[in-house]
Amino acid sequence: MDKNIWLLLRVRFISQQRLNIFKVAGHKKEKSKRLIYLICLAIIALMASFYSGAIAYGLGYLNMTQLIPLYAFLIASLLSFFFTIFKANGELFGFFDYDTLMSLPIKTTTIIASRFMYLYIWNTLLSLLIMLPAGVIYAVFSNPNRLFYCFWIIAMFTVTLIPTTIATIIGAVITAIASRTKHASLISTVLMIVLLISILAASLFAGGFNQSFDINQLNDLSRIFINESFKIYPIAELYHNGIVEEKWLQFISFIAISIVWYLLFVKVLSFKYKSLNTRISSTYNKSNYEVNRLNSGNVLTALYSKELKRFLSSTIYVTNMVVGLVMSVIMSVAVVIVGSERLAIMVGLPELVVFLPKLTPFILAAMIGMSNTSSVSLSLEGKNLWILKSLPLRLRDIYLSKILVNLTLTVPVALISGSLFIIGIKATLYQGLMMLVIPLIFAIFSATWGLFMNYQFANYDWESETQVVKQSMSAVIGMLGSLLIAVILGSVSVFLNDSGYAIYTTSILLLLLGASHIMFKLLLKKRL
Repeated sequence: MDKNIWLLLRVRFISQQRLNIFKVAGHKKEKSKRLIYLICLAIIALMASFYSGAIAYGLGYLNMTQLIPLYAFLIASLLSFFFTIFKANGELFGFFDYDTLMSLPIKTTTIIASRFMYLYIWNTLLSLLIMLPAGVIYAVFSNPNRLFYCFWIIAMFTVTLIPTTIATIIGAVITAIASRTKHASLISTVLMIVLLISILAASLFAGGFNQSFDINQLNDLSRIFINESFKIYPIAELYHNGIVEEKWLQFISFIAISIVWYLLFVKVLSFKYKSLNTRISSTYNKSNYEVNRLNSGNVLTALYSKELKRFLSSTIYVTNMVVGLVMSVIMSVAVVIVGSERLAIMVGLPELVVFLPKLTPFILAAMIGMSNTSSVSLSLEGKNLWILKSLPLRLRDIYLSKILVNLTLTVPVALISGSLFIIGIKATLYQGLMMLVIPLIFAIFSATWGLFMNYQFANYDWESETQVVKQSMSAVIGMLGSLLIAVILGSVSVFLNDSGYAIYTTSILLLLLGASHIMFKLLLKKRL
């Protein structure tokens, strides 16, 4: 392989993960922050591996061992596809140092390959977290021959090639469509959101919700799942037959198709790569611009408008922050259409229906916490931070504008989703009130929490928005921290009776409001 690919890949990895900071003397605070970030990633990785192994053990315990390899394959493929499709625009297209790279004496195919390999490596690490524990559990239950271990190791490093490539192709198509318009970023954002809604809705409603299964039908369910998986993703059949049934020719075919598919993708994309990036990075200005009417407003309104436009102008920013909100709306619509019992079966947790009235406020809060724009809004100021510092602005207005943008997204969704859940599960008066109030108060807490974390772990020296939105310490703690807090609070609620639940939820509301007030006051005491 071209050595330039590895050189570009190495530079990309070091710059994106800011590893050079450990080689520089001093900067103890920055080193500590980066070390905490890496520790958090390690903890998340361990949790993902444990979860994967637990599901695989459950399948083995239910005598559905033959499903374990296919389950691991599909989960790894789906996660690779999902993460790549929202990183393609910004990683392969319209990236920060495009002009610099294209000016170097390096072939276009080399640049594409290095960028793709960066995505592939991260997806492969994700694949290892899912497939390694699942493979161990499968080996314990099925006691396969030595050929299985060889096939499984190879599969862990090739399973993400096809989904990563397909996701990148979809990203390229969306980029190509958007690049033909004057508002390329807006069109790209809209198309990505439509695609996101389609994926989430399809995954929720797929398989038909008119069916329910009991423990005696597990063999039939296993067979149906395998057959449906083969129809949706045909390459899975070659993988499954190679791993489970030890048909080595089919496994070799799976490997060959994956590699050839990747090589064809790089070659074909290289023909249109420059034109696609040129179009998406182009800007359009009116030649007949005239000053007609200028509107004036207060400082907070102006800052809010600026922050909202900044949010809507970035496809990566929008698509990563609306995932939780889209999930919330889709789930609330589903509970109205199919009922709470069917919804619980659809998500694979039929026993959830008993606790749904008490859990719903916290489920909505968790999804709202996943959409935390304020956790990265300070960092996204980047090298333009000096402008805010030099203007005669109050810190209160700057912080409030970023919190208000977050609430602009979360409050309407909290009200809509809460109202639909009230109708869908026929909640009592107090339960319905909590389905509206708790998500609203948690939205305030989540926005303030995200801003507080972003201040503590701000990164203004970034090269691409992806680095801030998806890979920064503040994004991880801001969004996953909010999610974890909501999950913990919801877990306690299921053990309480009605009177205890009323006292508990009232206390939680006061605690969230108090914590939000304290964090905001602490922010005002610090210099930007």
